[in-house]
Amino acid sequence: MEQSYIQASHRRARVKYIIMCGGTYDKWQTPKHLVKIHGEPLVARTIRLLKESGIENKDIAISSNNPVFQQFGVTR
Repeated sequence: MEQSYIQASHRRARVKYIIMCGGTYDKWQTPKHLVKIHGEPLVARTIRLLKESGIENKDIAISSNNPVFQQFGVTR
């Protein structure tokens, strides 16, 4: 068990950017992080801007267990 904990901790240590995607807003039909700005979901825009700045997918994590975020290609 200690070995798997160390391996998991090592993987997590590489994450440098965490995008917080929890929570809801009852008045909106769409989760806040999926609201579109100029036709692009807010979380997708954030990821795109990080990538355009030279950040790699392996350095980005999304703090949500929602499977909808798999489409963005970053760690959940």
